[in-house]
Amino acid sequence: MIFTALTVSVLSVTYGEVSSELETAEGKLEDMEDNEIPTSEAEKIFEDARDSLESQRYLETMGEEPDYEGVQELVDRLFEKTDNSLRARDELDVLEERLEELKDDETLEISEAEQSYERAVEEFEDQNFESALESVDETYERISEARSAQARVQAYAESRGQNLLEFAASAREDFFENPVRYSVTGLLILSVFFVLSKIFIRFRNKRELKKERNKVEALNSLIEDLQTSYYENDDISTMEYKVKFEKFEEMEREAKKKIRSIEKKLENDSISSFIPKTGPELKSGGSNEKW
Repeated sequence: MIFTALTVSVLSVTYGEVSSELETAEGKLEDMEDNEIPTSEAEKIFEDARDSLESQRYLETMGEEPDYEGVQELVDRLFEKTDNSLRARDELDVLEERLEELKDDETLEISEAEQSYERAVEEFEDQNFESALESVDETYERISEARSAQARVQAYAESRGQNLLEFAASAREDFFENPVRYSVTGLLILSVFFVLSKIFIRFRNKRELKKERNKVEALNSLIEDLQTSYYENDDISTMEYKVKFEKFEEMEREAKKKIRSIEKKLENDSISSFIPKTGPELKSGGSNEKW
């Protein structure tokens, strides 16, 4: 019983700890205002947390047990709200720059990407920052899809499908003449389906890779513009430069980390070793080129 009481006492949240975090959260509210981010919902959470903190402080001075954990939950919600808002603001700025660049390419159809971006802006203005971040990711997905060579992939899939049909018809005719050969043919068909599944997985990974590379490209461009504004044009303050630069770098590191992970998957997921080889190809060495 004594041990349990001591554990609860050690783990409980104090007035000083919550008060300090609430002051930090108030600074994040000021950052939101500086970046022209709507703050009404975050301010409501802040006011609720501040009022609750003072109420619990009063209970404590009266000798009653305060509930600072409940106040801490409100502060945590406030941190999540402010952090998501600042991140969404930066990502929307990056994405806007990227879409403006893509508009110069008249052969690129980005209407779906623009719709996703507009939805992200609306969600941001409605202070639904988490949904806005999801819509930003969806916009990059639409950009990647617009730039992908879908026609070539479809043509490749159609040609493979036709080859499979011809191969199956030929195998059916040879079934009664050579059962052993038919069995081998069946294994080859299974191998082809396996290879096609590998192709689909690689295509999906390459599409994700393009999205992240687009994001890195846009971030690099935005960092260059930020440095020009600070060092050459003197348009922004040192504080604003440092805050935005650090955030852009963090977003770039996250994107590059994803790129390395996807590239590793593509490198380790070669399908050439699974393609069956027969007769002369085995003797001559064949081609081991990765797809």
